[in-house]
Amino acid sequence: MFQIHPLAEIFPVLPESNIAELAADIKENGLQQPIVLFENKVLEGRNRLAACKIAGITPTFKNLKPGTDPVKYVVSLNLYRRHLSESQRAMVAGKIADVQRAGKPSDDTTGKTTIEQASKIMNVSKDSTKKAKKLLKQDPIKAREVTSGKKSLNKAHKETVAKEPPKPKKVKTLAEIEKNEALTAARDAVNALHLIRKDNSFRTEALTKVAEWIERNK
Repeated sequence: MFQIHPLAEIFPVLPESNIAELAADIKENGLQQPIVLFENKVLEGRNRLAACKIAGITPTFKNLKPGTDPVKYVVSLNLYRRHLSESQRAMVAGKIADVQRAGKPSDDTTGKTTIEQASKIMNVSKDSTKKAKKLLKQDPIKAREVTSGKKSLNKAHKETVAKEPPKPKKVKTLAEIEKNEALTAARDAVNALHLIRKDNSFRTEALTKVAEWIERNK
């Protein structure tokens, strides 16, 4: 039996009750649409494949048409079959961002779906796609809640950010502290020298030397 292609997992499988209904329909009317393969794996039709197994029907298969973008193919068939919220569409965009595409577009040397491309495909903002990618990486449980429609992306993202430990403050070394103190003292010296009369020959020489030292030690 064929393995499931990673791109097929962009969208969640149907609930068991829906699979059972689909199995009953296939048993009565046969499989109307073949299972689509890409890279010798199931790209589209894993729900039909599961239903065929339940119904005891041998499924038929066909390969994805050469030159067809597998990402857009999966999205186009599933997006309009399901009523997805903006948060759910963003989660799909987060999943397809960075996946390898078929071939390499002329404007993309990596051959991967960019965040901008994924956002455009799913009609969401790039910011939402970035949040979704971060959520998928940092908190898979909350990511599943958003994908299932139980929680909004913004709420899940805020909860995840709230759990992040604060970034450690940079601790200055003794040398850095002494250098800063010296620079402060030098600037104070410049201010004091400016109080000396301009015709004082020591004033000009001292100002030049202190200014040069400050410039070297910034």
